[in-house]
Amino acid sequence: MPTMADAPRAFRAVVSWVNRDGKACINATPETWCFCGHRFKAHDRADDSFRCTVAGCACACYNLHVAQGAWHVRCRCKHAHTDHAVGEPRRPCRKRVGGKPCGCAGFDSPYVCTCDQGWAEHRTAFRRVELPAVPSDAAAAATGLSAAEAVAIREMVALPTAASV
Repeated sequence: MPTMADAPRAFRAVVSWVNRDGKACINATPETWCFCGHRFKAHDRADDSFRCTVAGCACACYNLHVAQGAWHVRCRCKHAHTDHAVGEPRRPCRKRVGGKPCGCAGFDSPYVCTCDQGWAEHRTAFRRVELPAVPSDAAAAATGLSAAEAVAIREMVALPTAASV
């Protein structure tokens, strides 16, 4: 006799900007920005690579960039994150000032999060979270649920689509 335990297990990727203590300060949504200048929804989540799918983008893995509305965290050199190289580890500034390179060795922001830790004290973290079990028709019938109740449960714990993860 099938039970709820027999229902297939499903997982969802959760991406967060975490501080040095492991506290998630920001959870990524489809609209959250990446350092590459593209939103989270433009990154491949199907194979867990989280690389940017925008043609020509050098972003190999999503890196949450702090932004609120039109405001974005800026580097100490005063240039935007999009003015810094994406494919290089230190992310040097590509902006030219007076015809000369900016001189910034890599993106670093004086921004302090609401957790009282600075920008450099944070990182983008990836984890998998198990979604609640969704009863199959056989499991629902075995537990005495009506078809309507089983559908209602499925809708309450609907598995996210690739666009909503």
